[in-house]
Amino acid sequence: MKVYILGFPGSGKSTIARRLASYMKCNFVDMDKLIEQHTDMFISEYFAHYGQNAFRETEQQVLLHTADMHNTIIAVGGGTPCYYNNMEFMNSQGITVYLQMNDKALYSRLKNHTMHRPLMAGEENLQQYITRTLQEREPYYTQAKIHINGLNVNVPLLASVIAQTE
Repeated sequence: MKVYILGFPGSGKSTIARRLASYMKCNFVDMDKLIEQHTDMFISEYFAHYGQNAFRETEQQVLLHTADMHNTIIAVGGGTPCYYNNMEFMNSQGITVYLQMNDKALYSRLKNHTMHRPLMAGEENLQQYITRTLQEREPYYTQAKIHINGLNVNVPLLASVIAQTE
């Protein structure tokens, strides 16, 4: 079994994926950490040196390596589903779970935590950025096999839904 947890930055992907992996007795992988290991750089540094296009190419290469993983819950980056054929790949490899949140809830979570988020750092109007970017990404996110409210995730219930989806 392989589960990809996706959603907008700040939706709790890593936290929920880690809790779900513990509950389901699976491995936990954070794509951001895999990319940092692969590049030997923090993501913010990589963005600053090479730009978003190079990052998205590296991100896809790292994502493709998850094909060999089993019994794993994977938290993917907020933009991962929106590039190349990444969403199609994840759906073919396992179960995809979209942590849905509205723009106001995301803003509340992100307003004081943008420093390590390269696409948000220095954004003058964070609320507008979140609203616009969420609208752009929603068509990709909604291709996930499971959609859940990201505000109050019930991990045992999510594990049950995943088991029924397998």
